[in-house]
Amino acid sequence: IWWTRENFSDNRSQIFQASRQNIDDSFSEIRMVLNDARMACLSGDGLEIIGVFDGDDDGKKDELGSSRRSGREEVFPVLRVISEFSSIQNPKGTALSADGRKLLILSAPVSASGTSEVLISESAANDSGWTAPKPLAIRGPLTVKAWTWPSFINDETQILLGYWSESPTTEWTAIADATANEHQFENARPVLIDGQQLNTRAVRYCAASGELFYSRPAKGETPPYTQWQLWVADAEGTGPVGTASTVRAAEPDWRDLFNGRDLTGWRRLGTSDWAVNGGAITGITRDGQIRGWLMSEDEYSDYELELEYKMSEQCNSGVCPRAWFDAEEKGSQFGEIQLLEAKNEQTTTYASNSRNGSLFGHVEPEVRLSTAAGKWHTLRYTVKGRHLRVTINGTQVLDADVPILRSSGHIALQPNKSEVAFRNIRIRSDSESHGQMPSAISSVGSFSAGSKEVKTTTAPPSFSVVGRWEHVVNGTDRYINDLQAGGVVTRPDGSLQKPGTSATWALEENGKTLVLKWRSPGAPGGVWIDSLRLAPDGKSYSGRNQTGAAIAGRFVGPVGSSVTATSKQRYLLAPGSVASTKWRYVTKTPAPNWNESGFDDSSWQVGTAGFGSRTSKAIRTGWNVDTIYLRTTFDVASTPRRAKWVIYHDDDAIVYLNGQVAERFRGYNTGHSIRSMSSQALRLIRPGTNTIAVYCRNLDPDKGNPGFIDVGIQVDE
Repeated sequence: IWWTRENFSDNRSQIFQASRQNIDDSFSEIRMVLNDARMACLSGDGLEIIGVFDGDDDGKKDELGSSRRSGREEVFPVLRVISEFSSIQNPKGTALSADGRKLLILSAPVSASGTSEVLISESAANDSGWTAPKPLAIRGPLTVKAWTWPSFINDETQILLGYWSESPTTEWTAIADATANEHQFENARPVLIDGQQLNTRAVRYCAASGELFYSRPAKGETPPYTQWQLWVADAEGTGPVGTASTVRAAEPDWRDLFNGRDLTGWRRLGTSDWAVNGGAITGITRDGQIRGWLMSEDEYSDYELELEYKMSEQCNSGVCPRAWFDAEEKGSQFGEIQLLEAKNEQTTTYASNSRNGSLFGHVEPEVRLSTAAGKWHTLRYTVKGRHLRVTINGTQVLDADVPILRSSGHIALQPNKSEVAFRNIRIRSDSESHGQMPSAISSVGSFSAGSKEVKTTTAPPSFSVVGRWEHVVNGTDRYINDLQAGGVVTRPDGSLQKPGTSATWALEENGKTLVLKWRSPGAPGGVWIDSLRLAPDGKSYSGRNQTGAAIAGRFVGPVGSSVTATSKQRYLLAPGSVASTKWRYVTKTPAPNWNESGFDDSSWQVGTAGFGSRTSKAIRTGWNVDTIYLRTTFDVASTPRRAKWVIYHDDDAIVYLNGQVAERFRGYNTGHSIRSMSSQALRLIRPGTNTIAVYCRNLDPDKGNPGFIDVGIQVDE
């Protein structure tokens, strides 16, 4: 089975697939197989895909492209335009026959007054061209305003397709029979489920199992729909008429954390009001301020949690995976999964890393997700080590390493601004998610949660310390810590900060955190030990002195390079935020092959990342016009198993690896963020020297709109 997952915030689409060993099994082995494509179809052998995509340049109309792979477990290469279909103005749903020789295409209207039509094309062989598409006539007693989502069934003797009726204006599903005329189907009639017309879209029938798959809006969704669920019905006899069934894998080891009656197993922190009403835990703050948390009595380390929550208007709530009792009421240091009611997010200005679904103040969500007041929503997250994966209503919003998380802690619920309710809170220690196909499969985005984490044993981290960190005291006195020179704290002129002052490095928390400590003999109260805690990714965290007071200063860095944990992370290509990475660049349109490995860029300018027009320390090279083209190289011994983009883009950016599109980044972000690299992009990295090329476009630079681009590649080992 395969489906489109679309990020509506940046119009980014991906094709996922899943498989099962037996008809009664759940779908699992979920993987992304193609980037920047949607409304795709696969041939019967699963080796060819045809889908809709937009071109490399913004403003280019949607086109149909195809791709072939060598095996069912492989990813697809980048789609290539099918030139025979270039005249189709607005291609939508496509469907291949089992042998891959026939193709149905929906040509949707480009305006409200236009009409849609179903087209058919044929190919003599899988590697030959397609015939010019011709309209398909579909006849029957139905009153049809427009056809949608066609597909072949029963060896092309029938087709399934959706249709919009004039009255009521809604989308139904029909089946029609083939005739002697290969361009005509007749007897179009409604498909029935339990005797009722099927009101849905994107219907697909599996003859081998007698199952009818279809999608419909998630419960509680209202137009325009953005959250969808996949449903299945069993066929009775021949043809797609059946009863909705439940086929769900067992989900072992779940344990309830809330008994539905009282707060047994939970402890209050602070002065917020907590009670149990109607089988749900309710929390409220009277003055709209954070006044505490409700925490589980027990601590947990690696686990998976699921709960339902409901918010009143303007509500701002959250859940912390690993909190602790001896903390301030606000709990700002916990690491909170931000839960915002829709009107609150609309009327309040939040930073990108503090929106709904973010890890508040630290990691921005992958998608913009709206959660309305007065409705129950489902939060599900998995925390393993310091990696956190979060879904809301089945849509993945977060999948990131979070260095600030403690190794274990209490589950904490937060009230903040209005009332929030929680129910059906359950936990399991086995963090492997199990694929499932109930009568309503969870929203499309949640399929990614079925991916299983590979359990491995790793050696303790060893740190390679490079570069320098700058210690700023009272905003004026700057002292440089030269990490390569043994950790001696010096002034910029190279002299010691104070006679006898020294600094040392140590590993704490079982080797997971690198700590810089230094002593100042002249400080009040004797020896004053301060520390700067660094996670393996080189980020800095608040320091403390031995009395528990905050350090009187701040840390700025890295200067030049960064602290890296060599046994955990390294860069194939360091972003400008951690190294002085050099790129070749031009701001005018180059030759068509500018992104390929053999292109001669010797006449291009040389600049240091990042490139931009912001008044920011992140800028190393100025870029003040609408476009910029970048090139550089990096070397690898072998293709990595996993990698992540380190990306800061404003606005749209396209990244190429060895001449092929590897990733598209829509819109902009407000700082360096980490994005997982797709399997498709990984396969473009080859042993030896690789060429990376980047195109970035700044919208309206003449109106003062800032632009910025910096790209890196990070690998986990």
